[in-house]
Amino acid sequence: MSDALPFPPKPKAADYQKLAKDFQAAYKAGDAEAVRQWTDHVKANPRASKGALGDVRQFVAFRYGFASFAVLLKHVKALGDTRSIVSKF
Repeated sequence: MSDALPFPPKPKAADYQKLAKDFQAAYKAGDAEAVRQWTDHVKANPRASKGALGDVRQFVAFRYGFASFAVLLKHVKALGDTRSIVSKF
């Protein structure tokens, strides 16, 4: 069973951009849950920095089961394209 987070109905790429920025802001503000999640992420991914946006985007991608933020965004865009086979699922 996967620990990946489910997609909401009709996800948009901008939602995930905002999610990364919001998480980064929460982490930098010292939000306890954000700090805990980031600490767990860094333990599993030591190359992650102190919360740079690129690393936070990678974290978001991992949470949704993707290897990179670019692949996550590509999948989200395909979900919204009625011509895409991905949108059929």
